[in-house]
Amino acid sequence: MSGGVTDIGRPAWDRAIEAAREVSRMFGMTLEVGILEGKGGDEAHEGGEMTVAAIAGVHEFGATITIPAHKVAIKREMIAMSMATRGYVGGKFVKHSRKGYESTHQVEEYEITIPSRSFIRATVDEQRDAIMEVGTDLLRKVADGALKAAQAMRLWGEDVVARIRKKISEGIAPPLAASTVKGRAGGGKGAGGDTPLYDTGQMLRSITYR
Repeated sequence: MSGGVTDIGRPAWDRAIEAAREVSRMFGMTLEVGILEGKGGDEAHEGGEMTVAAIAGVHEFGATITIPAHKVAIKREMIAMSMATRGYVGGKFVKHSRKGYESTHQVEEYEITIPSRSFIRATVDEQRDAIMEVGTDLLRKVADGALKAAQAMRLWGEDVVARIRKKISEGIAPPLAASTVKGRAGGGKGAGGDTPLYDTGQMLRSITYR
């Protein structure tokens, strides 16, 4: 029996070596998905002082927040003068930009509890097999020379981002409190309606990868 070595040719050999290098590069890369500093996460959340990443952390893990004692000013528009009480009766609350009677009130310290509505960990936990299947398929394409390692990581990152955004859009338990839904309706900030974690859309848009 005779044997030998088949010469596959220099171009084919070079392609095989490059494919091996691309696979090695992909294994050496790290994919981060979420709300990231330097990519929108460290920006101030609309209408507040906390960053988008900090707000996301509160929703992801839940939190109890202490609101310190403070004063609030309430403005009312009065309807009629009562001679019996020597003051105005009836009326409605109005915006501070409008004229009206304003009173200041002391609000004592209190706590608010925000429940955990995991959107990153829950997505990965629930869809781990599907996410890994996508990664395996991309790795196979890198090995075949159909994709560069950087392209594969970009596609994988985009896939996970889309899954997280979809989870938020479909709604995450528990539902919003009635007071929160009412506040959204009157606030005019966004179109989130009664969908938890979505009001102005800033946090959803900030979900990215690197």
